[in-house]
Amino acid sequence: RQHRHCRFRPIGYAGSMRPPCVVASVALMFASASVCVAQVPGFHPVGFPVDGYGSTVTGLSANGAIASGTAFLSSNNFAFTWTLGGGRNEFGREAGLPSSTGASAISGDGLAVVGDDGSRAFRYQGPGTYQAIARIGGYTATAATGVSGDGSVVAGSLLVNQSLVSQVFRWSQAGGIQGLGYARPTHSIS
Repeated sequence: RQHRHCRFRPIGYAGSMRPPCVVASVALMFASASVCVAQVPGFHPVGFPVDGYGSTVTGLSANGAIASGTAFLSSNNFAFTWTLGGGRNEFGREAGLPSSTGASAISGDGLAVVGDDGSRAFRYQGPGTYQAIARIGGYTATAATGVSGDGSVVAGSLLVNQSLVSQVFRWSQAGGIQGLGYARPTHSIS
């Protein structure tokens, strides 16, 4: 009798034995699992700070190995990154940073995190690299909401008094911040 998943009748196959094609598939699956370099699929809680009440993940690197997000405390928030092997890096607590930070995106390579401190956008690329992004005159706040795959370009919104009057911006180290204009001259939102 031929097993429905095999195209051939294995020698010595009796209905109670596993067909060789199933055994080979399982063996191949375990052999190839050791050469995978991407994050292991699964549900991995990122935890929350001991002095806080929760966390949210707002970004994930292209290979899924690094997450970025915001931890919530009763008086303020701070940005963090997380990896399965290393746990949380609560970089928003580094000395000299604003008292409250929130991450909104992470670059595809996982090396740059962007967000804001409530009034100013930032880019972070590792210990001691927190970089506040300057505002354009007439705007009172910036909020970074996106970043390129290599972390070199940041996108977000320029805001007036945290209101709906906003314009999209693009920022890079070389070009600085550039407002991208409005969809129509009479509109106050890009």
